[in-house]
This record gives sequence, structure tokens and C-alpha cells, in this order.
Amino acid sequence: MTDTRSDAGARRQRGRPVRGAPVGFARTVRSEFLKLWTLQATRRLFWAALIIAAFTAVLLCFTIGPTTGIGLENRAPEDIVSTSLLGTDAAALVLMLTVAGTVGSEYATGMMRSTLTVTPRRIRFLLAKALTVLLSTLAVGLVAGAVSVLAGQGVLLAVGLPTVDADLDMVRMAVGAATIAPFYAVFATAFSFVFRNTAGGVTAAVALLFLPTVVSWLPDWYQANVLPFTPGESIHILAGLTRPGFVSYVHPLIAGGTLVVWLAVALAVAAVVLERRDV
Repeated sequence: MTDTRSDAGARRQRGRPVRGAPVGFARTVRSEFLKLWTLQATRRLFWAALIIAAFTAVLLCFTIGPTTGIGLENRAPEDIVSTSLLGTDAAALVLMLTVAGTVGSEYATGMMRSTLTVTPRRIRFLLAKALTVLLSTLAVGLVAGAVSVLAGQGVLLAVGLPTVDADLDMVRMAVGAATIAPFYAVFATAFSFVFRNTAGGVTAAVALLFLPTVVSWLPDWYQANVLPFTPGESIHILAGLTRPGFVSYVHPLIAGGTLVVWLAVALAVAAVVLERRDV
């Protein structure tokens, strides 16, 4: 005899997601976007990153004379604008701290256990988190790059120097410099999973940020064969700040591939650690 109640129940459940079924990648990404952008503290820090970028750009431009011995009036306008793009570095530091803090807070509050229960496929969750961080910080980084360039142009006007035309080289410089934010933000996110706290992720990213400086202190062989494959120098190549003829120059495609490899390794380490332990 047919169980009509079972048939009715099956009809009611048809078209509904089965309880306990794996959450899809798109839905996981959407959830991570909501977690990141609905927090008021996160939005404030994103705004703070833009303000700090502008402030740093102006400060470095006006102090370039005392620190280098060559005043603003004796410098090419392009040099001043390129100096202003260091504002994106300051914004990247804020963004690193912000995104690493979201992972660290999930571990500190125990929310990470709940998240991994809802999304048991941990690599999917990690990639969704990384994609969310990448897109969000890229958007903020691009705005920070534009703000830094405008700040540099403002300094030029303030001291009576001609501004720099917004040609393709300038756009490349701004966009290339803006990639520093998403790269180091994703790297900090990966190592926040590894160390299960904010400090570990930020420390790893900052150490990588200063790696080119350390390599530049070494003999010329290292500057020609190691420096080009550090993330900071790769970003300078993409931005056009390191040009053909420089000892550390490689083709921009190689520089872009270098950044991809660094992030792939960082996420692979995070994935292995996340899979092997309980939380």
C-alpha cells in the first residue's frame, strides 16, 4: 500500500535544498562578502585606508627634499607622483590588518567552528574567503592608487610645478601600485589560517613586504637572480617603476606569474593545515 503521507512529504520537499547538503561555492562567496562588508568596523577601516593613503602620499612628497637632499623644485613631476604612490603601501598595511583581523576574530570567538560546520568543504571555504578578500581589497586598492596620484598632483600644484598628464604610463603606474593591497591582503589571510590568529597573518605578510629590502642589501648576484622574484619587486615591474635596463627587471608576464605562484603556495599551505587539524 502506498504511503500517502510520504508522497506528500516528498512533494513538499521537492525543489528545496536538502538539510546538510554541501553549500555551493557561489553561496559561500556571497556569505563571505556579507560577513566582510556588513561589519561597521571593516567599512571604517576601509575608509581609513584611503585617508591614510592620501596623508602618506602628501607627507612623503613634502619630505622628499630633506630625506634625499634634492628639493621638490629640482625634481621631475613624474618622480613626485611616483613617490606619492607609496601611499598605496600604507593603505595595504591597513587592509592587511583588516582582513587578517576578520580571520583572527573568527578563531578567537569560536565562530570558525560554526563556519566549518556549515561549510564542511574547507578548501572551498578557504578559496571563497581568498576571493572575497582579493576582490574587496583590489577595489579599495584601486581607489587608494587614484587618491595617491591625486595627492601627488595636488602637491605639484601647491609648489607651482606642472602636473603630470594622465597617460597610459600613469595609469599603469597607479594600477600596478594598487595590486600591492590585494596581494598582501590575501597572503595575510592565508597565514592567519595557518597561525589561527591576526598577528601571525600580519607578521608573515609584513616580513614578505620587506623581503626585497633585505635582498637589496646582498651582493649583486642576488639582486639579479633573487630580487626579481620577490613580490615587492614584481609589483614594481608591473607598475613600470622597475624598467628595462634595471638589474632586477624581468618581463611583466614573469612578474605577474611570480605573484600568482607566491599566493598559490601561501593558499596551499593554508589548505593543508586547515584540512589536517580539527579547526
